[in-house]
Amino acid sequence: MLAWVLDTSLKIAHPFAPFVTETIWQTLAWHNNLLITTKWPEKVAYNDMEAAEFGRLKQLVTEARFVMNELPGNKHYSLLYQNDSLIAENADLIKKLAKVKDVQHVDQIRGLRLANSGREAWLDIPAKTLQEHESNLEIRLAEAHAFIKTLESRLANENYAAKAPAELVDESKSQLEQKRTLVERLEHELEVIR
Repeated sequence: MLAWVLDTSLKIAHPFAPFVTETIWQTLAWHNNLLITTKWPEKVAYNDMEAAEFGRLKQLVTEARFVMNELPGNKHYSLLYQNDSLIAENADLIKKLAKVKDVQHVDQIRGLRLANSGREAWLDIPAKTLQEHESNLEIRLAEAHAFIKTLESRLANENYAAKAPAELVDESKSQLEQKRTLVERLEHELEVIR
């Protein structure tokens, strides 16, 4: 994909910077011709359904990787699903991208549901690890709430808002928004566990 993007970019830029693009083209190991003699890039077919499907896969993979990094022990677990054609059709891709041990269809679900994935998918983790994870989430949630209170009181202080550099105030606002997003995510994960 990166090679295609580079080739296409060079073809498009060639009329504007012919010497530079030709030099780059000729140094690429996969070409043995001149850029000037190649065809202009053709329009690539685009499918809205496939793009949306890839977005859903990306969301699942992102969630699986995020949760596995948050779990105690930093191990790889199997991803379980019941009736999900998207996961079934893309099991090998999910296994590779999410770095899970395996992707399995099961009749009886177990483990930790991937709450923010938008899919009916679970990580096959033992009950002890699940309890540890729940405790860790509660601790992180309490820390996030405390940090939010600190930021809110800082931003509510009129002296801070008036006298602090604008970049510092903007940074505090950004941190506050990030922590609120984190709190939502942690609360949702705890909700699913309980």
